[in-house]
Amino acid sequence: MRALNQLARHMALVAALLTCAAVAHAQSTPDSAKKAATVPAYRFRILGVLEAAGGEPVEDAEVSNILSGMSAKTTKTGTVSLYFLPEGVSMVRIRKVGYATQTLAVEIGPNATTPITVVFERAQQLPAVVTTDSAPRWISPALTGFEERRKQGLGYFIPSDVLRKEENRPLGNVLRARVPGIDVWTGRLPRDKTTKTVLRSARPEWKGYCYPDVYLDGVLVTDTPADLSQYSTMDIGAIEFHTTATLPIQFNHSSSLCGALLLWSRER
Repeated sequence: MRALNQLARHMALVAALLTCAAVAHAQSTPDSAKKAATVPAYRFRILGVLEAAGGEPVEDAEVSNILSGMSAKTTKTGTVSLYFLPEGVSMVRIRKVGYATQTLAVEIGPNATTPITVVFERAQQLPAVVTTDSAPRWISPALTGFEERRKQGLGYFIPSDVLRKEENRPLGNVLRARVPGIDVWTGRLPRDKTTKTVLRSARPEWKGYCYPDVYLDGVLVTDTPADLSQYSTMDIGAIEFHTTATLPIQFNHSSSLCGALLLWSRER
């Protein structure tokens, strides 16, 4: 608790300093450029990463915007400014070797200024085995759950070794080839201005289609239907697809009338 309080105070101080810097920069520019140079303080929202075991800051954790690929790393204090995120809600991935990757939705806006704290769990280290590769193997709790469901045989599963062989192919093509009975469609939906690659299923009773929910590292992607072209196969460590009959209860969202696609980040 003491470590959490210290980190909270530190992040508040960093946020205040960033705000002062932005204001000072604006005041040093000509009047005609002040408006363009002034950056709202909320654009510098702070995220801090702590280790679960002792509450110590985690340095050099990569914090990235999944869609744009822009990223920054935490400092010695375990903090990072989210200046690289656009306004609105973005899916953010936090990862570092030896820790379980986390994904969360982060909002940037005037009403979302509270510092964010992420608690990192150490990834599970598998027992030592005789091998020609001496590097330790890590498996996150998320991928442990994937393997447990895979053993039960309920659903369709694409493991890491298969995805590494397919990493140069678009994710939609991999799904089309590896998961029977699904429809991967590329086109422009009536309410969208851009072309998307989506999963869909015909629903005769609706005289149209429904779209499976998409989860990334256990977090429901709010962009519905999710655009699969925004995700790189080389960043995915495992995939599972479930119909409503096999969908695990923790992913049984109220809108899951078409089942769900679960994407798990690759552990580096």
